[in-house]
Amino acid sequence: DEEDEEDEEDEDEEEEEEEEAERETHEPSEIEMRQRLRLLHTMSSVSSMGEAATLLNRAMLNTACGRFEDALCLLDDVLGMASTETTSVEEARMQARAAKVKGTVLQEMGLMKEASVWYELSVRAGRRLLQQAPLSEDLRKYFPSLRYVHNQLAQFYLSVRAFALVLEHFEQLVALTDDAGDRRRLLREFERLSLEHDFWQDVTPGMLDQELEQGRRWYREKCWEEAALQFRRVVQLARLASFSSGDGTRMVEARALGNYATVLKDLRRCDESILAYRLCCRLLEELEEEQMERRMLNGLSLSLIEAHRYEDAAVVCERLLVLTERDDNVELVKTRLEEIQACLRDGRRTMERESVDEGNEETR
Repeated sequence: DEEDEEDEEDEDEEEEEEEEAERETHEPSEIEMRQRLRLLHTMSSVSSMGEAATLLNRAMLNTACGRFEDALCLLDDVLGMASTETTSVEEARMQARAAKVKGTVLQEMGLMKEASVWYELSVRAGRRLLQQAPLSEDLRKYFPSLRYVHNQLAQFYLSVRAFALVLEHFEQLVALTDDAGDRRRLLREFERLSLEHDFWQDVTPGMLDQELEQGRRWYREKCWEEAALQFRRVVQLARLASFSSGDGTRMVEARALGNYATVLKDLRRCDESILAYRLCCRLLEELEEEQMERRMLNGLSLSLIEAHRYEDAAVVCERLLVLTERDDNVELVKTRLEEIQACLRDGRRTMERESVDEGNEETR
């Protein structure tokens, strides 16, 4: 009987340890973060982006001086000002910066678990920035800040042995590192850590091709969600496998990214599709794969049209005209460009009419 009681106690202790480990690695959902932000929003007295920027600068100054509690109060005001949905570029930029600073403050205070919650929010807001960035902006301007946050999260999840999240954030570190030398150093560090902690089994180019083909099978069977998950998995594998397989996996990464973008387009997840297409086109330009780049630019133009981003769509079509060789394709792109320009003219006329109507309303 005593042995049975001891076994039961051991089982209870194991269950408690598992629950504690799960709590340690719990990543707050979108709903949980919106609830937190909504609470901050009800408490915040900030009414403009200019005021939020001023408070953020003061919070950063307090952080540098070690006044962490004062900094946290200011940051809560800033985060409360940003919309819980965060639809505008300005709000996403402010939320990404403020959440990153709050994460840094909490980390300095030794509260890394709580810091990780705000670093995750900064990642999500930063991703929205990348998705919404106009084509006239170089995506690289957002990379350094995102790299910092992904690195902090990768190190934290490694410390609590949440290896699936380590892979996720290390992969993003690789994706956001353009310099070939820096990327190789990063992948060597990943290799060292993965061997030390035994959480990664490298894949061969043949295995990558098989994984990619599985995604294509899902796509042919019109299993869109399964195909999207599979292509996303291949992107991750290709990025992290490159330390032992060489740069050949970068072409697999580009093909998987292109397929992923196409599935997202079919699922009408326009913002995600646009970012995947842009990242794919950057990589294809680097690899000098012009033929595939044309196909990806074509898909990008359709996603931009679907998202009503007509000015960006026009830029892509003009780029397509430079790259397109066949006469029938040239005519197709020209027709699409004319339709986009018509939409732009109609949109401007609509805005002008609304402006006149508002002016008339004010004079009544």
